[in-house]
Amino acid sequence: MSKTYLKYIILFFVLVISIDFAVGKIYKRNFNNINFGDYGIINRSIKSKADVLILGSSRAMHHYNPRIISESLKMTSYNGGVGGQGIFLNYAVLSERIKIKPPKVVILDLSPNVIVDKQSYSKLNLLLPYYHNYNSFKEIIQLNPDFSMLELISNMYIYNSTIYHFVRSYFFTNNDINFGFEALNGQIEINNYEPFFLEKEEVMDINKKRFLDKIINLCKDKNIELIGVTSPTYSKFDVQNRIIDEMELIFNKNNFQFIDYSNYLEFYQRPEYFKDQLHMNNQGAEIFSRHFSQKIEHGI
Repeated sequence: MSKTYLKYIILFFVLVISIDFAVGKIYKRNFNNINFGDYGIINRSIKSKADVLILGSSRAMHHYNPRIISESLKMTSYNGGVGGQGIFLNYAVLSERIKIKPPKVVILDLSPNVIVDKQSYSKLNLLLPYYHNYNSFKEIIQLNPDFSMLELISNMYIYNSTIYHFVRSYFFTNNDINFGFEALNGQIEINNYEPFFLEKEEVMDINKKRFLDKIINLCKDKNIELIGVTSPTYSKFDVQNRIIDEMELIFNKNNFQFIDYSNYLEFYQRPEYFKDQLHMNNQGAEIFSRHFSQKIEHGI
């Protein structure tokens, strides 16, 4: 191999490393300004100064209308629900949010189907872009058994999934007029309805219990009113209440309120209120948000 050829190879790698470093730095500096998609919801949840912070998975995102809750409770509110995510992300968001301004109330929607989700750990890959910015995110990302520090060698690699969100946020403003809430339209098709249930072997694993305890302790330390909720379902996923009873016990022993709406008479098996088995449509979400707000109004 000639010296000239070797020199070009070295220059090529130096150029690649330099570009990787420079672009990675730009992304890191501006990542928290992404305002679109899941990253936008997470970023706004952390930066939000709302009195009421709603956390959970897609059922949180689609079931709690912050406008209605704010109007009823006379407090500002923000919906930080993210589809497919649960206790792990909820802990990370709350940990970072309280550093800016602790909310007065945290509404934590706990969905049994998400709690027993076998993909919970692999879904933490979505959060890799937060690894270098927040210690609480680093803590949960490392729970993924497939996580490797090799993924962090490249400054650009961890931001690959954010390129579209980054570009869209740069060219388009997202005013988030619904404060994180996303309404679902349509109605469950009863004729094609096939419910799914909690399997006998499915349990709440030790890490989810541990991080639920961490959320509870954060709220205790900051004097935040924590309310655990399992919001309405068209038909129950946790038929025997195995997961729900366990969560209720955890909340009760810590003197926090837990409300189980999973088979609440006003909503249960009322197709006009549901998009599918586990998600309410906009009509259902509005009625539920009013009912829920009125229920907790005097306890806050």
